Amino acid sequence: GECGAGIGADETGGFDPKTGKIVYHLIEGNYVNGAANAAIGCRSGDQNAGYVTIINNEVTGGGRNGLGSGIGMNGAHASKISSNRTYANHEAGIGLRNGASCDLISGNTAYENNAAGIGLCEGAKVTEISSNEIRDNGAAGIGHDGSKGSVVVEVEHGNRISGNGGAGIGIVSSRVTEIRSNLIENNSAPGITLIAGSTAGLILGNTLDHNGASCHAGISVQDGSSATIKDTTISFSGAVGIGIFDSGTSVTLENCTINDSSQCQYGPNLTVQAGAKVTATGCKLTTTTGSPNIMASDSGTILTMSGCTVQKSAKPGLVASKGANITVRDTLFDTNGADATASLVIDGCEIHLHGVTVQNSPHWGLMISNSTGSIEQCEFSKNAFAGGGQITIDHSDLDLIRNLLHDPAGYHNQIRLVNESSGRIYHNTIIGNATGGAGPGNHGPGDGLFVDASSTADVRNNIFLCLPKGITREITYDNQGRVTAEADVTASTNCFFGIVDGGTIGNRAIVQDPDLTEGYYLRTGSPCIDAAERIRGVNDDFTGRSPDIGAREGEGPCSGHILNVQGGEDSQTSTLTVKSPSAGNQANSSFWSTALPAATGGGTGSGGTAIGALTGSPIGVLTGSTGTVAGWPGSEGPRYSLPYSSSYSSTGSFGFYSPLSYGFISSPGFSFSLGFSLFPYSSSSSSQAAFGLNPASMFGYAGFLSPFSYKGPFAFSW
Repeated sequence: GECGAGIGADETGGFDPKTGKIVYHLIEGNYVNGAANAAIGCRSGDQNAGYVTIINNEVTGGGRNGLGSGIGMNGAHASKISSNRTYANHEAGIGLRNGASCDLISGNTAYENNAAGIGLCEGAKVTEISSNEIRDNGAAGIGHDGSKGSVVVEVEHGNRISGNGGAGIGIVSSRVTEIRSNLIENNSAPGITLIAGSTAGLILGNTLDHNGASCHAGISVQDGSSATIKDTTISFSGAVGIGIFDSGTSVTLENCTINDSSQCQYGPNLTVQAGAKVTATGCKLTTTTGSPNIMASDSGTILTMSGCTVQKSAKPGLVASKGANITVRDTLFDTNGADATASLVIDGCEIHLHGVTVQNSPHWGLMISNSTGSIEQCEFSKNAFAGGGQITIDHSDLDLIRNLLHDPAGYHNQIRLVNESSGRIYHNTIIGNATGGAGPGNHGPGDGLFVDASSTADVRNNIFLCLPKGITREITYDNQGRVTAEADVTASTNCFFGIVDGGTIGNRAIVQDPDLTEGYYLRTGSPCIDAAERIRGVNDDFTGRSPDIGAREGEGPCSGHILNVQGGEDSQTSTLTVKSPSAGNQANSSFWSTALPAATGGGTGSGGTAIGALTGSPIGVLTGSTGTVAGWPGSEGPRYSLPYSSSYSSTGSFGFYSPLSYGFISSPGFSFSLGFSLFPYSSSSSSQAAFGLNPASMFGYAGFLSPFSYKGPFAFSW
């Protein structure tokens, strides 16, 4: 007709007083084409009527007169809208309005409708929307318009939403409890958008790919909306990966992956602006085209990050400005700033970095201007290979505490304070290259700390190692050679070693090798142990008599030798592995003999004493000499290869010595493995298994003595 639905079900079904149950009117297996209004229309103004179930229908061309969905629910109630095919309708493929509700919308195909694939408005309520294919519709894939009454959906999961002219999932003034495991791709607007105070309780495990084709975000949250987004991947967005805007907007990100944003215009992987609040934990943000990886700006904006990885952006990994408050903990910034800027650029913010690693930036690792805050327990390395340095501080007031700066690639100063900056620089370890000089093309470490004539610095308990200068205080002069300004530097209790051209300043300076391990801890006997000046609130927690100088308190994790024997019962072969402690211990006979503990097990070797009793097997130290070891850990030292020998005997036992080959490496630390055979148990001797270490040649002989019965792997360390 000229008006009305193709199939109309008004005020049908409902409560049956005879049975005491709800009765649903079934609409099943119909083909409806070209209806004036909805192809299938269900309407009710009575909460006790208008109950339907709609399954396995094909509807198209609904709304011929300009109004009407494929399947339209107006105030009615559906138990299920399932397995329908709805396409080319004037309005939504499936539409619920005016307080309509449905328990389950599932397994439908909605495509090429002029409006949304599934459109919910005016107080509609749905329990579950799942496993639908929603594609190529003119507006959102699933639209929630609560501007005239909040829409409420409990869960939307397992849907494939693609190629729609609006958002994949668009939520306005509405609430969705959970959006889970959906594939959302190639939509013109954001994959998911929340605006006007909307809430998404949990957005979990979704994949969003190539959304925002008309230069929109992958996910957009704004206008006081909120969401928790977990385990979700957002890739190849048209502009921003995730854009979070406006005061009152709050988003939590957990274990999300955001990559390759800004496909059609400028857009970071993550943008936080205009007073929004974001907490990101365990997220990975990688690769942008012409944009920073992360951008945060404006007063009231709060960005808190922990345990994230930020890498491979053309611009800086993080740009923060205009009064934003930034806290970043335990996060890696790697290979950002490919356009020759910096890995982190901070201007006009409160910034707190703790446990952050910044590496492989072509220019500066960190550039801070007009800001306040702290940088604590961070690590900067291999930055500025195209120019620049590790950290530059411009017109800012900062605490730099227990940071490690090493392996610089640029030629500017490792820490640079300029333009009326002030810094409290405590307990940092700043290491240049081996010679302290500049490398080819003037590339090299630069000075450890440069303070210009307008800036001030309090410098205490730091290590400056292998640098052209330790601390440079700038002094400016007029044209008659008179001093016009000079840096205000207070320095005390710093350690300087390998400084080529001065800069060893301050009271109680220690000019000795700090004796660092390869992990930059202090080795036993270091002059920096228990030598630091007490600074209240900075080094209250320490081991020993007093705090240690440098970034890392104490001697670090286990630095002993580790021996492992791997094998199983009745196995014919096993592997012996010995690993040295960290760099700096000389591998010579004195070291090995004095490092071994006193005897705790019985048994003797030819000229040696068994010192261990692990799994009942004495560990023997054998005497003898095949050469000495010197120069470790310098350049590659001698290499030993010991032939087969059966000359060892002890109390009637027979020893087999496997060939051993050991080579020194130029880098600190070493390890080796030795293969050997296990002999079957013999009752003719009571001797137990043993292996030998020859202190004169460090590893002269090694082998198992029969009889032997091995019951499994064991480990021994000293």
